[in-house]
Amino acid sequence: MRRIVVIRLSALGDVVLATPAIAALGQAFPDAHLTWVTSAPYAPLIEGLAFVDAAVPWDRDAHEGAMGNVRLAEQIRKQSSEPIDLVLDLQNKPRSAILARMLAPGRVVTLRKRGFLEALRAVLGGDRIITRPHTTRLYFRALRDLGVSEPEGSDPLRPCVFVSEAAREKARRLLKKDDSSVLLALAPGAKWETKRWPPEKLGAVGAELLGSGLADDFVLVGGPGEEAVLDSTAKALPRQPVLNTIDLDPEHLAAVISDCDILIVGDSGPAHLASAVGTPSVVLFGPTSPSRWGPALADSRAVGLQLSCSPCSNHGSRSCHLGHHACMVDLDPKDVVAAASSILERPRPARGTLEGMEGRS
Repeated sequence: MRRIVVIRLSALGDVVLATPAIAALGQAFPDAHLTWVTSAPYAPLIEGLAFVDAAVPWDRDAHEGAMGNVRLAEQIRKQSSEPIDLVLDLQNKPRSAILARMLAPGRVVTLRKRGFLEALRAVLGGDRIITRPHTTRLYFRALRDLGVSEPEGSDPLRPCVFVSEAAREKARRLLKKDDSSVLLALAPGAKWETKRWPPEKLGAVGAELLGSGLADDFVLVGGPGEEAVLDSTAKALPRQPVLNTIDLDPEHLAAVISDCDILIVGDSGPAHLASAVGTPSVVLFGPTSPSRWGPALADSRAVGLQLSCSPCSNHGSRSCHLGHHACMVDLDPKDVVAAASSILERPRPARGTLEGMEGRS
């Protein structure tokens, strides 16, 4: 095989969790030129990985519509003079399917999480909740017919991202952190409302960890559109954060998280970034499945109430279908403090160790 194109545009967590499968693909075909098409903000996290030869950024404005797809397809073709033997569509949406056919590859392989009837039922509102396998292993399903085997075991596979030295240096300047201080990261946001823990409870956890001396300072982790929930969290804390990441792109966010000693977060993209850069996390679960989306580091923790109605969603939703949202609202800050303390009280290994950078053999 001479040339492979991978399509996984979004979201951040899904892109990060696909990296173990694509690393295995690169190792299986070390002489193939591998191009990964992903959303523009995520491209810097992908393009420096040892098993990726090129990352082509997909931009919603520039690549929308028929002519946008034409421009994107031409941009992909220019990455190598070799004909495209395989397109691996891990997005499995109309946009990615059209792009895959436009590239006229020798073969298209698409990740299918459900059969036709299940997919139809999902469209009609009767989606089956997927709890296994973990998403890092789910992506290997698309590789079976290519002769790429899934690693043995049931544990999550460690994802990886690339973070440039320039991004790491900027993070160090922003954080002004010395080697002896313990830095706590708090991430109250999530795309779907049902995956968010009340910000005042997250703030109370941060205040307890700072007051007990287990953490010396803290960072508020969030992105555009999360200003309100970040402000609400800050009000429950005893002082201002050393940094608010609201204006940072994903690469610089990854660099900041890699310099933190722990991240407390809901089931969202930053949780998976933490696994990729080697930062332990406490991940709070309510409507989604920890066995599918849980943290991939052995020294991380998944915390949830495990109610009879959970998990109730594959990705989260805007409101609780039962109206009480008890899976998150009733989660006790004491349980989260205990989980975080169990991490912070242990000797600290070196942070920010990235995998997947050893080169293609």
